[in-house]
Amino acid sequence: MKLLAVFFCLWLCSNVFAQNTDLALMRSKLEAGDLKTVIVQLEPFVKLKPNDPNGHFLLARAYYLTGGAVNQARAEDQIRLAIKLVSFRAEFEWQYGLILEALGKVDQALLHLRNSVLGDSRGVPNQSLYRYAMDWGGAAWRKGDLRQALEAFQAASRIDPSQPWAWVHQTALHLALFEARLAEPSIVRCIKLLETAKYAANHPVWAEAYFWYGQTLEALSRFNEAKSAYLKALEHDPKFGRAREAFENLRSK
Repeated sequence: MKLLAVFFCLWLCSNVFAQNTDLALMRSKLEAGDLKTVIVQLEPFVKLKPNDPNGHFLLARAYYLTGGAVNQARAEDQIRLAIKLVSFRAEFEWQYGLILEALGKVDQALLHLRNSVLGDSRGVPNQSLYRYAMDWGGAAWRKGDLRQALEAFQAASRIDPSQPWAWVHQTALHLALFEARLAEPSIVRCIKLLETAKYAANHPVWAEAYFWYGQTLEALSRFNEAKSAYLKALEHDPKFGRAREAFENLRSK
């Protein structure tokens, strides 16, 4: 009887604890990387409140960030439950896409990541939407779908034109697609943005931007300008091997 009483007490405490779970606090703990606490607190919460989509979403994200095949499968189960409970939420689509990519279901992943950016974005902060677009582009690029990756990074630049990396990635993709004339405006805009925003000279985006500017100029047969761009990249990062190699290759011609 005493053992039954102990188990009952533990069950009751767990239910009371789950009922009092603060989802805003759980989100903060997620962002802080306290995944174990989030999982321990949200597992009983979603059982007690199965119709709360936010609980399922946060638990799915915690499983996803924890990693491993078992946790990714658990994450997929939870995000599916979350999506069933809402008409559409960009954040849920984004997280579902990331989980599907982690599970190797890349084609499905891209559909959800694309939806997270191009679907109903009312009320979604630009900072979040930009992140969704960048993750969509990265997933498409890893799959080798360069056109879709370009579409994603172009969307990212429309969402927040002040972010340089989306412009850098567009340049690299245009070059991979043999579109050097389309690459040039992207990288020129990126460099002007860096100058205007006064990025620190040692920020890695400077060297990347000038490297891709050099690649663009080289593709356009403007070799002297390309050399100057590679030297600029090396000014910002003297250890940037790709820029040094590109410069040496041009100098030897």
